[in-house]
Amino acid sequence: MALSLGSTASTTQTEITRVIEGLFGVQPGSTILSSFVASAEGSSTGAVANSLMQYVDAADKASEADLAAVVAANFGIVESDTLSADAVTEAVDFVTAQLVAAGEVNWGSTVLEMANLFAGLTADATYGAAAVAFNDVVLASLDYSLDADNTEIRDVTGGGTTTATTTFFLTSGTDRGGDFNGTSGNDEFLAYIEQNEFAGGVSNSLSSADHLDGGAGADSLHAELTQEFVGVDGHDEIDVQPRTTSIETVTIEARDDNGTVILDAKHMTAIEEIGSALSDGDLVIENLTTLTDAGVARNTEDLTITMDHTDNFNSDDDASDLTVYFDEDYLLSGQSTGGATLTVQGLLCVQLCVLAFQVDFGGVQEYFVRHPVQLLLRLFQYSSVHPLFDFISGHIFLC
Repeated sequence: MALSLGSTASTTQTEITRVIEGLFGVQPGSTILSSFVASAEGSSTGAVANSLMQYVDAADKASEADLAAVVAANFGIVESDTLSADAVTEAVDFVTAQLVAAGEVNWGSTVLEMANLFAGLTADATYGAAAVAFNDVVLASLDYSLDADNTEIRDVTGGGTTTATTTFFLTSGTDRGGDFNGTSGNDEFLAYIEQNEFAGGVSNSLSSADHLDGGAGADSLHAELTQEFVGVDGHDEIDVQPRTTSIETVTIEARDDNGTVILDAKHMTAIEEIGSALSDGDLVIENLTTLTDAGVARNTEDLTITMDHTDNFNSDDDASDLTVYFDEDYLLSGQSTGGATLTVQGLLCVQLCVLAFQVDFGGVQEYFVRHPVQLLLRLFQYSSVHPLFDFISGHIFLC
């Protein structure tokens, strides 16, 4: 089950958090949130919202228009690719009019009303995307503030602080839907091997049945993987083929089961970095694309392939190998398939050890190299022979 405290919030907790985000753009923390919730239960959320106005900077509430501009910005109603300047002006004018009509004594409760109204506009053609993002901000704020250990106010937008991280633990069942949708923060999806009570033994928690959505932020997925099988007898292995969106970093720890773990990445979009980490077994990543969540193909150079602290020959004479197969339609640079750049990074905590590494470029040719320097030489040699690759850069770091 995902660790998302925000999904358990009461209506009062949610509304207080909305108005605090609208007025100040901060996460209140458990001390302040619990205090204001208690006050609201003794009066009303509107009364608490009005009391919050005393903490608003004087410049931000110098006039109805000034406050409306601040609130709209904190709602995320700013000019962007999905929101025009005219739409922003229309929203600010609307909030201004509501503040004028309410009078200064009721500015706080009016902002609360605007926050609740805006939160419900997720299907609106103009403001829908901004409303979805605002709801994610509120959820992240609740995730932070409902944790009793988080007592401090936190500004995740302007104070140089880090955006809140929500951790999602995958299960041996089907993981999809609301419990596995990320927030506006930098979410972490962890897919450890789990005990399978039905079949006995252990099995993957990341499976072909899973649909994961990272949401906004810089999100990551780390999965321990062995071969996936059909049925309960451990036979008829198939590739692990999950569906992920908006999860930018993916690392796989391939377990050594005397076979090859295969991750089929055809349905994994918006990936920026993918590779093997801490693996003892051999890993194949196939059908890798450069697609964004919107279905737009990026240049191949926008992806980084990593190999981090994997098993070497010194331990059991069977090093962990990584093979990456790109779908050939996504070997792109600009609008053509020429001049693609692939950055290969490896981080090995060894002493001039042997590196087992396999890279396959769109099915053209595969290399098996056993030393970092040899890896670079082979890659540059490949780029000179095959015109698909004008430049390939490799970075190997030895610690």
